[in-house]
Amino acid sequence: MRDWLLRGVYWCGSECTLLGTIVTGGKRFLPSQIALAIGLSYLFVPIDLIPDRTPLIGHLDELAFLVCGFLAAHKLSPAGQKPLRAGAAGASRPARTAAGAGLPNFFIVGAPRCGTTSLFAALGLHPDIFCCPVKEPNHFATDRNAKPSVIASAMRRGALLTAGAPGMAVLPRVATTPDFDTYLHLFDGWAGQRAVGEASTSYLFSRTAAGEIARRRPDARIIVVLRQPAERALSEYQMHAQLGRKMGSTDPDGALVGGFDDQDAISLSSIIAASLYAPQIERYLKVFGREQMLFLRFEDLAGAPAEALRSVFRHLGVDPDPCADIRLSQQNQSRAVRFPMLNRVLFTSGLRDVILHAMPGSVRRRLAKRYYAAGSADLPAVPLDLFRADIAATERLTGLDLSAWVRG
Repeated sequence: MRDWLLRGVYWCGSECTLLGTIVTGGKRFLPSQIALAIGLSYLFVPIDLIPDRTPLIGHLDELAFLVCGFLAAHKLSPAGQKPLRAGAAGASRPARTAAGAGLPNFFIVGAPRCGTTSLFAALGLHPDIFCCPVKEPNHFATDRNAKPSVIASAMRRGALLTAGAPGMAVLPRVATTPDFDTYLHLFDGWAGQRAVGEASTSYLFSRTAAGEIARRRPDARIIVVLRQPAERALSEYQMHAQLGRKMGSTDPDGALVGGFDDQDAISLSSIIAASLYAPQIERYLKVFGREQMLFLRFEDLAGAPAEALRSVFRHLGVDPDPCADIRLSQQNQSRAVRFPMLNRVLFTSGLRDVILHAMPGSVRRRLAKRYYAAGSADLPAVPLDLFRADIAATERLTGLDLSAWVRG
């Protein structure tokens, strides 16, 4: 019996070490990674607290270890940690003048699924541009942040930043930041770069963001990236399906139905509304001068990235020459998931973010090849006629040539 017990301990330790190495990519363990490895390792040890052949309860011990491992990983990961309160240790805040030197002076406001992630990553390579470490803090979308469902969803996923400097080992890419002091702390790393900015795609659709940005920073430079509206809507639909959200639908005649009242369910009608650009752009033109606005087409970023970057650099008042050494990379692409039910459980429970935080990027990329399928998810039909009038209005407001959009 003693030999079997020692052998079991040896096997458990070996499996924990092996799984921990896989999960961490051979790097130094984080507490959340160790907890996740222990929870998984019990599935492979040769001894059981409850023999597997025992009727009904034979696998309860494996289930208990697995659940406890996930819960412990969640508690120890950034998604399970509480933010630090104001005054907590961290980088000192840069000096801010009355003109708001430490505040962002440029904003990429959307639209979603138009290449803003790739653009923002490229801007961060310029030596005279400081980009917020949280790509989308969403602070100025006060109408969005006022929804209890948004706050609850962000809290569950470890993406709610409140009460001072965020005390997280890994900051989320998309967050909810209702507190202004916390928002300012995100720019503590600013070291005097001429351009300071963030890129929250909720700001274009938000009814309050334009006015709130103008109130805090009336001299801000605004960048709007637009995509053919039907293509953009379908790309966003696929993104939400990939994340595991419940999706609305259309009726047989193509009329949009449904609404949404939380972050885990979304309707196609709300996605379509985000592709009606003209009223969203008008909100910005009412509070910002036309010279403060830069409008780009998604196809400009994809087809002529160097010239698109040069126009952005000129708009921000920084040296455009580095654009020759900066490239736009494809990021945040939509894909179909192989296991939709599992994906939904991981998403709604918050475990998806726990696991992603616990795994290094190299491991995530390897697992993504098995987790996601080639091609696209089943997409609904989105009639181009829904957008023709808005495309014409958007063309007048922006001065862009959008004739290719109406040809489908």
